[in-house]
Amino acid sequence: MTGLAPSVLLVTAPPTILGGVAVQTRGLATFLRARGYRVTIAHYAALRTEGELTVPVRRLLAGGRPGLRRYKVWDGFDSIAIGCRLPELEVTYYGDSPLWRDVIAAHDRHIAVGGNALVAAPLAASGLAHLVWCASDVQGDRIDRQNAMSSARRLFDRTVVSPLLRRLERRVLGGCGTFATISGASARSLDAIGRSAGKAFDVLPIPVDPIRFSPPGTPPDPGVVGIAGRHTDPRKNAVLALQAVATARRRGAKISLRVAGHVSDDLRVQADSLGVADAVEFLGTLTNEDLPGFYRGLDVLLIPSRQEGLNIAGLEAGACGVPVVTTRCGGPEDYVIDGETGFVTGFHPSEIAGRLCDISATRALRERLSRNLRARVTAEYGDVRFADKLGQLWRSIWNEPLLAGSQPAIVDAAGPGVHTPR
Repeated sequence: MTGLAPSVLLVTAPPTILGGVAVQTRGLATFLRARGYRVTIAHYAALRTEGELTVPVRRLLAGGRPGLRRYKVWDGFDSIAIGCRLPELEVTYYGDSPLWRDVIAAHDRHIAVGGNALVAAPLAASGLAHLVWCASDVQGDRIDRQNAMSSARRLFDRTVVSPLLRRLERRVLGGCGTFATISGASARSLDAIGRSAGKAFDVLPIPVDPIRFSPPGTPPDPGVVGIAGRHTDPRKNAVLALQAVATARRRGAKISLRVAGHVSDDLRVQADSLGVADAVEFLGTLTNEDLPGFYRGLDVLLIPSRQEGLNIAGLEAGACGVPVVTTRCGGPEDYVIDGETGFVTGFHPSEIAGRLCDISATRALRERLSRNLRARVTAEYGDVRFADKLGQLWRSIWNEPLLAGSQPAIVDAAGPGVHTPR
């Protein structure tokens, strides 16, 4: 430790992968910097986007060596991309290496932030105390993506890649980390694998700024439904939203859909084949500045996912007073209380369509759900609650309090860049 404020290394996935992990990491980095910490982001270099730092088979035979690149990310945070050998195996992204050891040793405090715990593998190998903040176990995080693979790739993934990843997960859980997750549903699924290693998962929910995300002055038009996320991820199940809208419109309801986030061409084709292309607006990836306006223009936010650790979009919409209809996909059920703050449904388009129609047709119902969800998000997902919980974890790991800082502890990170909520 130096006379300066402690340096904190956040080990995570590449910031170029838009989604909840990037939002989670950026928010934590912003919070810690506001408290006076010197924050650095470190991540594995992905073959597809930073291939020059990795050594795939073709370069390995030629004597290639992994590289390291330093650059700035988000609001001027120092960031380090670290390469590996044989990235085709994927598990090697998370492997221990001299490059990782040098970066880890140069920092005082260490936190891993990921969709699963694998990003913490270099920290587990270091033997240093660290915090792991993740959303899912490896299998839960991977199953839907695995099912969407080609037959040959799926076979390779099931027989080679996934077993290696699960073995590494057990090694991380058996290390010296302290573990936290983002929702009650995530904690329940992770506890099942954590028990074998004697580890439990505290809940450290991702907070939302209720000032930035606040209700509109004028109510939105009835029947405007939104979905938000990285819809190329099969877990998001965006086609179910199209099917629900098509079902509602066949019943005569004036339901339209706004889609925020990157989509595949297949989803546009599906909208056309279901006869709802004229009722669907594809907005693309929104900037941070555009997100509050997007939510305020919605009558309902729909979460049609197969699996969610939390779903940040649901919290942001709820803070804007937008009721949420969600499938039984995990995390959103922490804040979507059926009939009180929104509705929880199965995966049949008819059931979802019925709930969308109920809210659209009954303004008193919509107003009650809106008021209740806004109150719940403000009470349960504010920055003060986050700071208190993180402070408890911090003291238990490093036997010291969080720095008080001189700025408000607002974790939601506004500013330049793009944000595709999970």
